[in-house]
Amino acid sequence: MSDLSIFMGVLMIAAILGVCVCIGDNRQYYNRTLSAGVVFWAVVALGAGASCVYGFTDEHKQNVIEADRQQAANDLAERTPHVIRQADGCKVYAFKSGEMYHYFTRCPNATTVTDRTYEECTGSGKHRHCEMKVEQISEQQ
Repeated sequence: MSDLSIFMGVLMIAAILGVCVCIGDNRQYYNRTLSAGVVFWAVVALGAGASCVYGFTDEHKQNVIEADRQQAANDLAERTPHVIRQADGCKVYAFKSGEMYHYFTRCPNATTVTDRTYEECTGSGKHRHCEMKVEQISEQQ
């Protein structure tokens, strides 16, 4: 059970108690009886507060768990290199690292050269200096 659902449930119950106290004060002051509508809405609000405190239904929880599993599977698939194109015996692979996609190729009987461009920064504040660096990776197939 999350802290938010506990907070919402406690807030809902406090609101119900506040409404009941106000209705009770007004009833004494105006010498009126509680109407069925007010009782109905108080019961509805109490039920909403209880559902917040005790969480959602099991079906909702299962749907959330299944959505989390699906998202984890999708993230894993994106992080795993996979073929996106193929031409003349060469394959182009892609994978995601963080928020960026990376690409590389594999060709039979060829040398694959991969350029990696990145920024390297030193210092901080006004004394920060950044420089673009390029790294080449060669691989004989």
